[in-house]
Amino acid sequence: PPHNWMKDFILTVSIVIGVGGCWFAYTQNKTSKEHVAKMMKDLESLQTAEQSLMDLQERLEKAQEENRNVAVEKQNLERKMMDEINYAKEEACRLRELREGAECELSRRQYAEQELEQVRMALKKAEKEFELRSSWSVPDALQKWLQLTHEVEVQYYNIKRQNAEMQLAIAKDEA
Repeated sequence: PPHNWMKDFILTVSIVIGVGGCWFAYTQNKTSKEHVAKMMKDLESLQTAEQSLMDLQERLEKAQEENRNVAVEKQNLERKMMDEINYAKEEACRLRELREGAECELSRRQYAEQELEQVRMALKKAEKEFELRSSWSVPDALQKWLQLTHEVEVQYYNIKRQNAEMQLAIAKDEA
């Protein structure tokens, strides 16, 4: 039988195209799997970032609520102390008026002692209030948030400063 070179050539080209097609499909499959794996990894890191953001927001809300509670409690305590001090002052004034209006020396002395006692109590309450105000400190959670905010603001300031210096240098060079 005569040998047909044309059929052999077409068969060889078909085999090469088939192998090339399989190789192309294999590389596309591998590339798409790598792309999907990378997307899944990015998605997981995004979910982790979202979760940590929600946790941080929750912690911030708790810290703000604590700060509000502390402020309200402080105001209530200050109001109570002021009421007690005002009451003691009123009582001392009442006793002074009684002392001044008293006729005998013994009753004047008793009223003076009572007035002195009221003034001492008012002084002690004022000292307590001063101690409370001077010993009050920022809650730890709020302190951490304030520190973090300060650091971020310092970084932002430094970046803006560097940009301004760079623009100044460019303007000097151009001038």
